[in-house]
Amino acid sequence: MRPLTVLSGAALALFLTAQGAGAATPTSPDDPANVAPPGDSKTVTPPENFANATPPDAKAAFAEQGRAAGLTEEQITTLQNSANLYVFTMGGRQVALNKVVIEGKADVLIALPDEDAPRELSPETGLAASGCAGGKAAYKHFCAWRSPNFTGTSIDMYSCDRYPISLVGNGSWDNNQTKGTKARMYDKNGKLIYTTPPARSRDSSGDWTPVYSVRNC
Repeated sequence: MRPLTVLSGAALALFLTAQGAGAATPTSPDDPANVAPPGDSKTVTPPENFANATPPDAKAAFAEQGRAAGLTEEQITTLQNSANLYVFTMGGRQVALNKVVIEGKADVLIALPDEDAPRELSPETGLAASGCAGGKAAYKHFCAWRSPNFTGTSIDMYSCDRYPISLVGNGSWDNNQTKGTKARMYDKNGKLIYTTPPARSRDSSGDWTPVYSVRNC
């Protein structure tokens, strides 16, 4: 299987089939949203020197952020590896040890695997200003979380686009876009498999595994 391709600034991510939120919305072959998928694998290992890689000096500075916050070297490595993955799959750039920004489109705040929320590691992290702060999507935002109950790594989508990601297992989402806006979720073949209820709608537990991309609008 080939890895997910690096997308331009137009790309970020969200994957999830919402359990208990109704049947999947059927699609037709001529559905304009039914475009080619970004790839056919969710198991992605970024190469050492991919085009958008964070420079070594920046990674060193980010590691110092983690040490100043009392993180272990293992925790620092975990966050950096996660940031590498999001930059590789979504384009964008790393601005803190636990934050990736897709300019004008989306932000990813990365939590450690055993923690419910990302940490405030630097001013650039900006937890309070996040569109997914407190486990709720701000108005005009669509948020996806790696874990159930709106916890863990958060992906804040605030610009209308189609976003890829490699999340697996149970997660959650909150659609607080303008009234009536629906998000659409697609499988690895680009087939529409679920349409959310109109905003505002949310789901506290659903399986991301079959979802390879989401159009938030």
